[in-house]
Amino acid sequence: MKDLDPAKRILGMEIHRDVKGGRLWLTQGNYARKVLERFNMLDPKPVGTTLANHFKHQDLAKFCPLDATEKGLMSKIPYESAVGSLMYLMVCTRPDITYVLGKARTLVGFVDSDYAQDLDSRRSTTGYVMTLGGGCITWRFVLQKCKTLSTTEAEYVAATEVAKEAIWLGRLTSEMGLPQGCVILYCDSQSALYLAANQVMSSKIKHIDVRYHFIRQVVFKGKVKLQKVVGTLNPTDGFTKYIPLKSFSSHRAKLQILPMEEEES
Repeated sequence: MKDLDPAKRILGMEIHRDVKGGRLWLTQGNYARKVLERFNMLDPKPVGTTLANHFKHQDLAKFCPLDATEKGLMSKIPYESAVGSLMYLMVCTRPDITYVLGKARTLVGFVDSDYAQDLDSRRSTTGYVMTLGGGCITWRFVLQKCKTLSTTEAEYVAATEVAKEAIWLGRLTSEMGLPQGCVILYCDSQSALYLAANQVMSSKIKHIDVRYHFIRQVVFKGKVKLQKVVGTLNPTDGFTKYIPLKSFSSHRAKLQILPMEEEES
């Protein structure tokens, strides 16, 4: 360990050398044991694979804390710390746990729009947030570049914009060793979801710019999956309109944003 730099010492990097066999390899046995000890997992039930084939990934939005009480209870469970600790193992010496860690830190997006909110230009607004492992990593609130003729069209345009962001972030996280597969995007407009999933043209949508039909292509190819979310459970609701204090606090909790008094301390 004396030959290692400080970063490698922190991660418990061990160099093994087999002179006769001409082999050289790295391990993190001590680091792994410290992680297991920290999270009371020194004597777990052994399994043959990191993720069984019958495992079904749950809808993360259903399990997010909705108020201060639930958030307080969740804060006692060091879930993010455990996943973060395993990240160092995955990046350095354990590529075999890459898939399961990717499942534990899923990329999820929420999108919303407000129809013709700007009174000067009568353009609609787009609001979206992308989360990784439940914490927001990127967000945006912006006027749409085109004038939409209905609420459905405004939501459809917004979904296209967040889809482009989701694909870029999916590639970025994949380069970091966290392949995402199909990225889930939540939208509270059922009509916009239907329009994106059905490759049909009608007089009601033929005026929409071709660039906004990009959402159909990525949904068809399975790069993005649009799902319905109730408006009151959509954290981007506060990006596009005025909302009551109770809803505002609930949305802050979903995005894991600290209350003001905690931020100041």
